[in-house]
Amino acid sequence: EEVVEWQPIQKIKYERPARTINRFSLGTAIVSAAALLLMILYVRFAPPIATQVATVTDSINAQWSSDLPIKPGTRMRSSSEPIRLTQGIVEFTTDEQVRIVLEAPAEFYFASYAEVSMDYGRLFARVSEMGTGFTVMTPNSKIVDMGTEFGVVSHIDGGTEVHLYQGKANLLTGVKHGPKTSQLLTAGSARSVDPGNFEIQEIALDEQALVRAIDSKTKFVWKGQQALRLTDLLLGGNGFGTASTQSIEYEPATGAGTAGSVGVAGYREGSGKMMEIPQSPYLDGVFVPGSSGTGPIISSAGHRFDECPTTSGLYYSNIGCRKNCTFFDPLQQTFEQSAKQFTDSGFLYLHSNIGLTIDLDALRSELPGVRIASFSA
Repeated sequence: EEVVEWQPIQKIKYERPARTINRFSLGTAIVSAAALLLMILYVRFAPPIATQVATVTDSINAQWSSDLPIKPGTRMRSSSEPIRLTQGIVEFTTDEQVRIVLEAPAEFYFASYAEVSMDYGRLFARVSEMGTGFTVMTPNSKIVDMGTEFGVVSHIDGGTEVHLYQGKANLLTGVKHGPKTSQLLTAGSARSVDPGNFEIQEIALDEQALVRAIDSKTKFVWKGQQALRLTDLLLGGNGFGTASTQSIEYEPATGAGTAGSVGVAGYREGSGKMMEIPQSPYLDGVFVPGSSGTGPIISSAGHRFDECPTTSGLYYSNIGCRKNCTFFDPLQQTFEQSAKQFTDSGFLYLHSNIGLTIDLDALRSELPGVRIASFSA
């Protein structure tokens, strides 16, 4: 057999060609690297992008330190730049249904949809279940909601007051980057924070310390008053002193109201049904119980007073209401002793066979947060 000898392959040397740098490619690479570095720096140090977090839902006599077009319907954005409310009252509703009422003078900003930072001012917040965790920051305190209605007063000197009306909240205080002191506040409690040593002290709850609701249509400002005045309702107000009319009379047979004193007296027969009163959204209607033996309808929703006794179906005079009224008490000896002035609560007169129905649900819907327990005249 023929033997073939295998020859090893000789090592081959390769010469690497000299690399030439393309100036265009080099420029592109430098620009790309610079852009990447700029993007990293921007993400790291640039302020967060402002997002819409709340809406102005109402205001009364609001004036601002700038020409910003802030009015009902304006969408508020998150920021770190304070806004100054120099006059009036403004109501905001956040996108998580936290309702905020802010009183001037105030300097504040929305840090996010869940946090308001306030250097000074007076703020009331009603927090929905969706908004639990809502936070108010002051120069020396942090108030974190746990499902509450609360008010914060941030004084210009740095002091802070917290008034808790419902629910719970956590109050934290201390130097910015140091240890914090924390207290859990419950309904009916209030605390103050000293601006110097950050000491938390218990104070008396002020039920009317802050504005809790406003209505620009009636110029109504509610600060937690619990006394509902029937005379104010009949005079065209909302029960908390907003009526401008001095006196009015309502005709039970028609439900019509006439400003001033009509002065018509004498027995007349009722219509036999409830008559609606169009002058006020809170007055449902008026009725005169009749002689048919059937309980009268006493509301626009059709409620019937089945236990009402049978009457003559007659009434003697209109419903009379006066804001200020002097009357004579014959049980006293002299006129000087017996003349009594009703200046605060007013005077309401109804014949004994007249019924008046008030729509408390209308009041509750107009003034969220108002808790009506009882009323008297």
